Amino acid sequence: MIYLDNAATTLHKPPQVEQAILEALHTAGNPGRGAHEPTLHAARIVLDTRLALAELFHAPDPSCIAFAANATMALNTVLNYLLIFGHGGFPALGVRGAAIATLLARMSEFLICVVCA
Repeated sequence: MIYLDNAATTLHKPPQVEQAILEALHTAGNPGRGAHEPTLHAARIVLDTRLALAELFHAPDPSCIAFAANATMALNTVLNYLLIFGHGGFPALGVRGAAIATLLARMSEFLICVVCA
């Protein structure tokens, strides 16, 4: 897993980032939430980003690229895969695995807050 989160660690953004955000606010909708042009535009942005990242990281398929809102969500997703379904040598724990995954992800979030504070 490769985690990219420049926004969490950088106060000042390049002018291109500001421009892209303003353009998205004025032209893009919520991808996957309709069939009107702003929504389709947003879906194209997401797809283009997924394609570019797949090429950059030599992913076998663009569908291998997943987006998460934050590190806790990304970690919880990976831990769910491992603990619920028993992948990577872990036992399949079902619902208990989901509870453990959430607890571990939240504990890591707490530790990051303590260390960075």
